Amino acid sequence: MLLLRSACFIATVVFAFVGLSVLFMREKVKQELRAQGLRPVRVRWVPCAWWKWGPRSAAFRVVATDANGNAVQGRCSVYSLNRRITWIPENQPYLPRPMPFPLQVLFAVAGVLLVGWGMRGLFTQSLPVPRAARHSGGETVRGWTAAYASLAMICTAGWCWTAVAWQYARVGREKLFAFAARRFSLAAWLFVWLAVLTAAVLAFQAVPQS
Repeated sequence: MLLLRSACFIATVVFAFVGLSVLFMREKVKQELRAQGLRPVRVRWVPCAWWKWGPRSAAFRVVATDANGNAVQGRCSVYSLNRRITWIPENQPYLPRPMPFPLQVLFAVAGVLLVGWGMRGLFTQSLPVPRAARHSGGETVRGWTAAYASLAMICTAGWCWTAVAWQYARVGREKLFAFAARRFSLAAWLFVWLAVLTAAVLAFQAVPQS
């Protein structure tokens, strides 16, 4: 029961921090719209949008009205550290197209390596720990932590292959590839959080109780 309470507490703190950060960034977008003479109607957070900068940013879809009452729509990304807003043009594709061929090769090879490591981790229920992150006596991650981390690798490989496949798809398939990329990204982050949470619970369990 104590372990369950500890896990719930950690998860609550993490989600509360993320939620508050998103609320602050959403208000920043509204302030930006008002400064441009627009009235915000809807500012919707998009957790797994392809146009955001990375884990330290949040993406939003915006609907506003101008002085004449005309609707204006847009997309933006807000960086969490300095609250800088970047507006994304509506015609900007999911990924640069064409992507440079060396980058395509890098993404494809990374996907193969990630799938290999992920499948190995799923079958053996263990993953080697990088030398720099090893503690005394601990050279592998086992159990559910390894399984979740392996699934995160496989989903990340799916994202890499989606990016490469997009380069050779017919024009007009942007929504399909964006949908696939978002789902792979969401699944990868979900498994990463599960792996971290499981590792934290196991580490707490290993602490000698007085």
